[in-house]
This record gives sequence, C-alpha cells and structure tokens, in this order.
Amino acid sequence: MQLEARNCVIGPGPQRAAACKRACELAHSNSCYYRGRHLEAGDGVAKDLARALVRYREGCKGGSGLACRAAATMYAGGSGVAADAARAHKLYKNSRNYGRVHCEQGHAASCLAIGEMFASGEGGPKDPRAALLYLQRACNYKLQAACDQLKSLRK
Repeated sequence: MQLEARNCVIGPGPQRAAACKRACELAHSNSCYYRGRHLEAGDGVAKDLARALVRYREGCKGGSGLACRAAATMYAGGSGVAADAARAHKLYKNSRNYGRVHCEQGHAASCLAIGEMFASGEGGPKDPRAALLYLQRACNYKLQAACDQLKSLRK
C-alpha cells in the first residue's frame, strides 16, 4: 500500500488518480484526500463533486486532517452539497485536531493547513501566534507556500 500511496501524489494525472483510488480503497486516509482532489478538479478523472465529498469524508473518518478541511470547505461554500455551516465547523475542528498530529509527524502540508486555519479562524478562534508557529514549521520542511504566507503575515 505504501507504493500506491506514494504514486498517488506523483506522476501523470490518470496514473495518480488510479493510484489514489487503490490506496483509498485500502483505507489510506490521505490517499482518500488526494482522490477527492482529483475528483473535485477533474484531474485524471471526470469531475464529480459528490464523489469528491464522499472521498473527503472517508479520509476524514480515517484521520486525515486535509480531508476533513476539504469536506468542511465544500459544506461551508455549498460546493456540490447543500451549505451546512454547523457540519463545516465540526469538520474544521476535526481538521485542526488531526492536522496537529500529522504536522508533529513531519507532514508539511498539514502544518501549512493548520497554520492557515489558525490565521483565518477556521474551526475555532483566530490565533496569530499559532498560525506563525505552524507556518514556520511548514516552511522549515521546505514548503514554499508556507514561507510565502509567513512573509505576508509578518508585514
């Protein structure tokens, strides 16, 4: 399963999408997140928001903070689903909890997501200090998007 999960984020679109599908079926929660992204964007597969949400929720149940946040964003904006602020808030909170754990384990994208959530107030109150902490951690992991956000927050 580790190879499937790795192939899920590298390679051509259709091959990535197929690898994510297989890894998600094997209950790799972050692969369900990436499968949802492929379905939401139509990357290597037909665009399907309803199936994307199912994959995000599946990944969230498996402990993927990224998947929880993606599902929350769909509910918050009514993208492919009826808007539901209460459900979005709950999913954002789950995302914060799972994301912290994944960040501590060295997952740069989770550090970035948590930093963004603390900066914007998704899933709880805004916390600029926590935002800076998590964004700095993601930047330390060489995630350029986090470094760029750090610069803009420090202005």
